[in-house]
Amino acid sequence: MSKRLIGLLILATAVWIVALYFLFFYDKTPRQTAQESQQQIEPLRRRLTDQQLEEIVGYIKTDFNNIDFFEPYLLKFNVEELTTQMLSSMSNLQGYTFAGYARGDKEQFILLARDKNVLKVSLDDVLDGRYLPIHITSFAVAVLDLRTGSILAIR
Repeated sequence: MSKRLIGLLILATAVWIVALYFLFFYDKTPRQTAQESQQQIEPLRRRLTDQQLEEIVGYIKTDFNNIDFFEPYLLKFNVEELTTQMLSSMSNLQGYTFAGYARGDKEQFILLARDKNVLKVSLDDVLDGRYLPIHITSFAVAVLDLRTGSILAIR
């Protein structure tokens, strides 16, 4: 065999060794799985204090013991919890635009614009036979959809 052929065999063997190393051994460090990374996050139960957990339970807890299926259900709505930020993030009721409101000792009403007409709506009126106004602010009205039970905003 000639020196040239021996040199090519040694070079081919070296190339094969490097290729096999990269194929089987390169970057085979153990990777962190999703299950391991979730164990590093501290559960919400451990991050909250007992007082905070009791407050959350108080928000969620509802008394279902005295339900009379033949009596209408009374919706308890806390208007103090309905902030301006919440009203601005609610879904908007299409077709109506808030034009203003008036509160007096004897009468309260909302002014809503619809198709270039201004409507005077009292708090007891139901819009389109479906939407009941429940809270008025200086820039929006929160209405309850009587069919779906969702709360929408008219801005």
